[in-house]
Amino acid sequence: MTKIKAYSYLRISNDQQKVGDGIRRQMEASKIYADQHGYDLVETMSDIGISAFKGKNITEGALGVFIVAIDAGNIEAGSVLLVESLDRLSRDSVLIAFNQFTSILQKDIGIVTLIDNQHYTAESVSENIGQLFTSLGVMVRANEESVIKSKRISAAWQRKREDIGDRKLTRNVPAWLKVSADRQEIQIIEVKAATVRLIYDWSVDGQGLFTITRHLNENIDKYPPITTAKKWNQSFVAKILKNPAVYGMFQPHSRVNGKQEAVGNPIEDYFPAIISQDTFNLAQSRAKGRSVKGAGRKGEAFTNLFTGLIKCGTCGGSCLLRSKYSKAKGGYKYLRCTNSLEKAGCTAPAWRYDELEAAFVRFVREVKFADVFLGSDSGSKITKLEAHKATAITKITELHEKYNALAAQFETELPETLKAKLVVRSLQLEAEIEAQLSSPQFQCH
Repeated sequence: MTKIKAYSYLRISNDQQKVGDGIRRQMEASKIYADQHGYDLVETMSDIGISAFKGKNITEGALGVFIVAIDAGNIEAGSVLLVESLDRLSRDSVLIAFNQFTSILQKDIGIVTLIDNQHYTAESVSENIGQLFTSLGVMVRANEESVIKSKRISAAWQRKREDIGDRKLTRNVPAWLKVSADRQEIQIIEVKAATVRLIYDWSVDGQGLFTITRHLNENIDKYPPITTAKKWNQSFVAKILKNPAVYGMFQPHSRVNGKQEAVGNPIEDYFPAIISQDTFNLAQSRAKGRSVKGAGRKGEAFTNLFTGLIKCGTCGGSCLLRSKYSKAKGGYKYLRCTNSLEKAGCTAPAWRYDELEAAFVRFVREVKFADVFLGSDSGSKITKLEAHKATAITKITELHEKYNALAAQFETELPETLKAKLVVRSLQLEAEIEAQLSSPQFQCH
């Protein structure tokens, strides 16, 4: 007689349970039950550190993969799913949890809860009203526990925010900082902060993510990674260059419906600043404006940027622009030495025009022409002016957002006294915007 196939599903919500007894307890219970009932324990699935409160174990975890396999007919009818309790499957709202529960049963897959030895099938739930109420009761309790826990955590974070002047919100700080043992102070790790400052300097000077990351890795003894990683990567450098914590700002977040969302207004001067806000804003501005390719459409009649200027590096001969087409690469332009083309003693290869132009533009963007034409100290002066202008633009953008939000409130029915206050505030914002637009920082070129 063929044994009934059993699949064990384990879920623990945090690493503390993994270190403790959670995994071992669930695995042993599954094996004992399968042996006692003559089941063939085919597979053990696990979701470690994945919550079932908002169905994350379905959308991202092993349980979701198993349900897809059921729907695809890859799990044999009559098989059973072994779980410690129904709350391992879901802690979502009762309707969602019950729909998930019955959808498995309706595919002729039984569910066994090891904590109380209940064996649920589509038939047993339909015929045994006690079993139906038991399953619903477990789902209600599981969801209520998770909702209460979520509210408690949110309340705890709110209290932390209210006490922020006396005690820091969290021990999780950027890699160049550390929290003192009494959590009264956040301190700079100067060696790491120095590297972050250099990353910003390089970005402001025109270097892109690839160039910065390559330079860090080529000099890794001088600039070791500021985390536990063995080397620098572009994504982490990008995060550093977008993190307002470098100038001291902290934006508290809270998990809402399984997603991280900003809570309240950003807190200024929460972290010790390692660069100025002007430098941060200038780095953002430079990153947005940085491009390594010639812009615009290039058709058959496009102009060669290097006409009459470029010479062959091998023989010194003139270079001509030619067209070529291949199935693999499509159509493209290339530059070729006339002596090489005519086999007149030169063996220099052809250069693709688009690659040469991109390399040239990239080089030109890193040249400080102000230093060349106006003196060595002009570059720093221009950088400071551009930093002030970037900050002014950021400030104007923020003021416009506040003004638009305020204007939207006039579209609703409001008491006259409140309307009067909104009018006063709108006039203040208009004055602030006008002041920023006429400021010397914004007018600089």
